[in-house]
Amino acid sequence: MNTDSPAAPTATWRKSSYSTATGNCVEVAPAADGVVVRHSKHPTAGTITFSHDAWAAFIRDATEDRSTSTNGVATITKIGADTLVKSLATDVALRFDDGEWSAFLSGAADGEFGFTDGLASVRWRACCISDLFASAGVTPELRQALPGARGGRSVRGVNS
Repeated sequence: MNTDSPAAPTATWRKSSYSTATGNCVEVAPAADGVVVRHSKHPTAGTITFSHDAWAAFIRDATEDRSTSTNGVATITKIGADTLVKSLATDVALRFDDGEWSAFLSGAADGEFGFTDGLASVRWRACCISDLFASAGVTPELRQALPGARGGRSVRGVNS
């Protein structure tokens, strides 16, 4: 695997809420020193790691459709309807189709990937927990009954 992030295989990956059900998309994961990016359709193609500052610049580059990269980590190039994100430090190049890239841009514009501040990290963790519950078939009513849930009831003598 081509990667510039040794922690990438154990990362908790997140895609935009605008991504389609096929799941093919830009995936990002917060890391201790920044943010890691990969392509969900081709996870073995490698990852690109951004420091927090470089990630903030990458998001600006992407959402403002800048022709010149200011993040110092990766370039963003349009190839027809596709978008190529290429690492400046390694041979990793991630190519996203228009739908995948558009979903990422929409999520970025909504602040889904603003991992540079504490509030965004909390929002991201809450979204991951919500996704986990949903995939396990846990209903909102049952979630409210869990210990520690706001407005939850006491479960086995544990007060929320």
